[in-house]
Amino acid sequence: MKRFAIAVTSIVAAAALFGCASAPAKTDAAADATAEAEAPKEVVVPEGEIVMLDDFEEGLFWNLDSTVPDGLDMDLTADKGVVSGDNALYFMFKETKWAIINTNQLMVTDWTGANYLAFDVFNEGTLPVEMGICLMDGNNWEWQQSPSIVIQPGQTTFVAGLTDGTFMSTKDGVHNIDAPNGVENIAFLAICVHKADETTTVYIDDVRLIK
Repeated sequence: MKRFAIAVTSIVAAAALFGCASAPAKTDAAADATAEAEAPKEVVVPEGEIVMLDDFEEGLFWNLDSTVPDGLDMDLTADKGVVSGDNALYFMFKETKWAIINTNQLMVTDWTGANYLAFDVFNEGTLPVEMGICLMDGNNWEWQQSPSIVIQPGQTTFVAGLTDGTFMSTKDGVHNIDAPNGVENIAFLAICVHKADETTTVYIDDVRLIK
């Protein structure tokens, strides 16, 4: 399928930087509770109809965000992290609280009825990293993002709920929303690293919606 680029202005990029800013520091009690909640556990991938957004078999349609300098490299690879087909996407970043890859050439832009976004990910590092997704609709370019999800070393699946009230919007101040707005015309998707304590490479495959 041929994909067509959609222009994203520098103003939108600046809003994106604000939108993925780190959360306020937690109290000791909150930090302890968070650490317990984030202890390694098996990821349960929800069942449902799969709608593929990118399986990395048609070429490279992602960008290393140059406005966020902690991203080091990104490209297709057949060496590691391939779950299906011949290719995966590798993304290298240094110790950071902020690194992004993004695309505005999604295979599917109408996300109506989708409950989750998932992708397979292999963390080649020795430490966990925190990752999330950020998206914008093509009508209002509203910056919306998932919570951070801890990705342990090794192979796992990233799963972000789209309709469980955990997504956030930066429109009129950062706040939780029931579900992303403008899902009938999603024009921009970013995979964000919110925390890494060492230079790390992750391998990503089969970015998909689950209905």
